[in-house]
This record gives sequence, C-alpha cells and structure tokens, in this order.
Amino acid sequence: MHRLLAAALLPLLFGACARSSLPDVASHPSPADARIADRAPTNAGVIAGYTHREPVSPRPWKQLNQEQAPNGGAGS
Repeated sequence: MHRLLAAALLPLLFGACARSSLPDVASHPSPADARIADRAPTNAGVIAGYTHREPVSPRPWKQLNQEQAPNGGAGS
C-alpha cells in the first residue's frame, strides 16, 4: 500500500519542483492573431467525383484477375 501511495505522490512532488511552465506548442495558431490571413470558405460538392455504376452479373474470378494483372497476367 505504501509503495502504491509513493508511486502516486512522486510525480506530484517532481511536478511541483519544475522551474517553469511548458511553452505553448499548439499546432494551430491563435484565432485572436490578426496577422493570420483569412481564407475564403470553399464549397466542395457532396457528390463530386461520383461515378454511377450498374450492377453486373458475376464472372469467373480467374478471368478477372488476368484482366487486371500487369502485362495481362503474363508471369510474375
């Protein structure tokens, strides 16, 4: 029990001995910074790049593999 308590209190003790706080290392700039350029919002279409595809009947998988293989499936 004492070891568990010591393990819990040691980080608090060492944290209190720290010289100063850590620097602000946020990945995003502050929204209050006036030097940051304002980008105009863009409107990306919801279905941009959509291609309509019809269902097809199943085909033999070996034939499909040969058609999609580089060099027409001529060896590896």
